[in-house]
Amino acid sequence: MIWLRAKVSSMPRKINHLKGTVMKPEVTELTPAGEQRKLRLKISTAYHNQKKRAAKKGARLNYQVLDLQASAMDGPLLCHFCGISLTSLNLSVDHLTPISREGTWDLDNLAFVCLPCNLAKHELTEVEFSNLRTLIKTWPLNATRRFLARLRSAGAKFRQH
Repeated sequence: MIWLRAKVSSMPRKINHLKGTVMKPEVTELTPAGEQRKLRLKISTAYHNQKKRAAKKGARLNYQVLDLQASAMDGPLLCHFCGISLTSLNLSVDHLTPISREGTWDLDNLAFVCLPCNLAKHELTEVEFSNLRTLIKTWPLNATRRFLARLRSAGAKFRQH
């Protein structure tokens, strides 16, 4: 199996004074090349979907597919809202300010998010959704889970129409 890159912990190199050798940082996670290809394909598909949607509204994207892929491969790929690790199975690209709420088609208005957060956020702005997440963290766990499930369900049903 080919491993494309390794996420290395932020621990700096340290000298092992007992042995007089340099200790390398620990590898905390390995990402296989196949998963990287799947992520690039998923991001490419999201780009082309955005391009079609923009064209229908008479707009153009100010970035290319390689720009979007490069921003995803900059560092660890984590959900903008909840921080979970994104994979080709749960990756979604979302507008921080929705187009329906005067958002732009610019690259800086996009974020990589997990599908559950994207479905729950729906037409909320980044600030509104972050405030909502902060509020529901104060609720009992079961109430939070049920509320988020309802938001996701409504978001999924709306996208089908």
